[in-house]
Amino acid sequence: MDALDVGRLKIEWANGGGIVSDPLVLPAQQGNTAHDWGNAQHLLPLIQQIHTATGMPLMSPSEIQGLFDALATDVAQTPFGLSDTGKRVRDRCKEAGLGVSRADVSYVLKGILLAGHDFGKQ
Repeated sequence: MDALDVGRLKIEWANGGGIVSDPLVLPAQQGNTAHDWGNAQHLLPLIQQIHTATGMPLMSPSEIQGLFDALATDVAQTPFGLSDTGKRVRDRCKEAGLGVSRADVSYVLKGILLAGHDFGKQ
């Protein structure tokens, strides 16, 4: 790995398997985000890098759990439809006090569909 030209990326071997980071992406600091990361605060810098690199929504563990709970409840009660399900799931998240947007829900649903899941089958 040390022989590869990784451009501006920084490789640190101090953490067992190592860490690759982009110095242009500022690491998140505790209290530097509106999200509640609780005991998973140590994951935030990595998740923030993934968010920056891929556009994946930056959601806390409780927001992700709430989104999946709302999705499971919704598809158990109503047939899946990307747009309608997305709206209902976002509404459930909002009612639960979670900061999950319609775009966040859509990103997750499209990812599940792209992975090959068929919501109509058990």
